[in-house]
Amino acid sequence: VWVTHYSSNQQILLVGEGDFSFSCSLATRFGSASKITASSLDSYDAVVKKYAKARSNLQTLKKLGAFLLHGVDATKLQFHPDLH
Repeated sequence: VWVTHYSSNQQILLVGEGDFSFSCSLATRFGSASKITASSLDSYDAVVKKYAKARSNLQTLKKLGAFLLHGVDATKLQFHPDLH
């Protein structure tokens, strides 16, 4: 499945997510999130406090198989242990 520039066959890394609505939209359109890694700079607690839809989006992503990370500084990806 293609969504503009994204294919469900590609490994997709999304950084700097706010409420995770973009990654959730892709995953929903693909019918799977098994090839999606989505991350936020904020902690999980900060994300769900800040954004009304975040908890729901994160639950959907988890159910669809996404790999979710919080507290990720996109300027230091090479140092993150889960991104090697």
